[in-house]
Amino acid sequence: GMARSEGGRAAALRREVMETVWDGLGGPRTEEGCRSAIERLRDTGAKAEACRLASHDRWNLDALEFLELQLMLPCAESILLSAGLRTETRGSHTRGDHPDADPALDGLRTRVGQSDGALAADWEAVA
Repeated sequence: GMARSEGGRAAALRREVMETVWDGLGGPRTEEGCRSAIERLRDTGAKAEACRLASHDRWNLDALEFLELQLMLPCAESILLSAGLRTETRGSHTRGDHPDADPALDGLRTRVGQSDGALAADWEAVA
């Protein structure tokens, strides 16, 4: 089964993910803030691999928290990668290090996908 008696609790790591994303994106955003948050998030992901899980047959909240954490990590990293790539201020995306909109980015959106086993962000044209 999934039971493990060693390691941290998934609930604490979920809170760590939320705090990391808030710190990285809580505006105004900067390249350094996004990069630092991604590094922290990856450290949290490494800790998640050794998460402690209870062995309850019913109502196993440890397992639920663990599964939610596994879904949160790539989602949070995708958001941080996209925010770091967008070097402009546009709409609610505010960059302290790039205070103006960049006309070169008109008609483009960020896309996140797998590249060599890791998440990576790039640009694609809006159809």
